[in-house]
Amino acid sequence: CVFLDTSAAVREVDPEATARGGPTLYALCGNERSGCVVTLRQGLVPDVVTEVPLGGIHGMWSLYHRKEEPGSGGEETSFGGADYHAYLLLSKEGTGTMVLETGEELQEVTENSPYITDQPTVAAGNLFNNAGIVQVCPQGLKLYDGMNVI
Repeated sequence: CVFLDTSAAVREVDPEATARGGPTLYALCGNERSGCVVTLRQGLVPDVVTEVPLGGIHGMWSLYHRKEEPGSGGEETSFGGADYHAYLLLSKEGTGTMVLETGEELQEVTENSPYITDQPTVAAGNLFNNAGIVQVCPQGLKLYDGMNVI
């Protein structure tokens, strides 16, 4: 819609949208049957599709991992495709860390993972241009390449 009509009515009327992420501007423009309503927002406003309460969680880290291309032969590390969030670490209050692997669904892999799970995680993140993962706990830290300890 192009603002050619000088009789366009412009008004800010949505205080809830302003609280959610910036001012919202509604414009009515056009003539007779060719009129339209235009909504303009400053910034991005996420729509929450689902919400899951996470009681007892005091830290959460989403970690990237790059998978090796099949047939790379192991001589040189060759990564295919883009980086993606592969793991989600949830630090539980005083009891330990839960490890989830992403895919079509989140799958808990705490039992079979090399990650430190008997202590809460203080910090976690990616290193070396997302090729490695570091997990920091009260008793130390570990470096990983996906599910392998470096």
